Amino acid sequence: MVIKIENLDYAIRGKPLFEGFSLSVEAQSHHLLVGPSGSGKTTLINLVCGLLSPDHGEIRVAGENIAAASESGRDKIRRENIGMVFQTLRLVSALDLSANLLLAQRLARGSTDGSLIHSLLERLGIGHRARAKPHEMSQGEAQRAAIARALVTRPRLLIADEPTSSLDKSNARQVADLLLECAADYGVTLLIATHDDRLDPLFSNRIALTGPVAKVA
Repeated sequence: MVIKIENLDYAIRGKPLFEGFSLSVEAQSHHLLVGPSGSGKTTLINLVCGLLSPDHGEIRVAGENIAAASESGRDKIRRENIGMVFQTLRLVSALDLSANLLLAQRLARGSTDGSLIHSLLERLGIGHRARAKPHEMSQGEAQRAAIARALVTRPRLLIADEPTSSLDKSNARQVADLLLECAADYGVTLLIATHDDRLDPLFSNRIALTGPVAKVA
């Protein structure tokens, strides 16, 4: 299992959001994390990434209990196992795309792999933008750069938080297809948190949050 959650309790300002919540996500599977606004999608992602601490329960990522780890231990687990695709491009503005990806590798692994960066950018159709700085990229290029940034450290788990929320139907489908194809190509488990029901036909696995009770649909 890439994600194993058991008996998770978490409350916000005394109001329970998760109670006795358990979840298993197998390696190289692809899931949508769905639910209405306020159901806890982003909170669950932050718990899995170790950015929040549960009130009770166990959260294992790639076999390691991130919930019980120290702050430095959580950082290490996150760097080595999780790639995040955010709604906004999070790159160092003074560096070009290639340099940003080299930096990401160095911080996560202590070493760099230029050949992986080259092949990944070519796979995503932005090899010609390797020397472009973040502000020089179009929205579509930035979306692809965000996927490259998430994959360049060879994570076991790729998480995307609302990656299609601001996109029209055509571009939303393109981004979803890219995430699915790259996850398959690189053997990565994919979890997309979304309220975009246009993605439903693309996924056979759904994790539906309905407040303190959740299920895999």
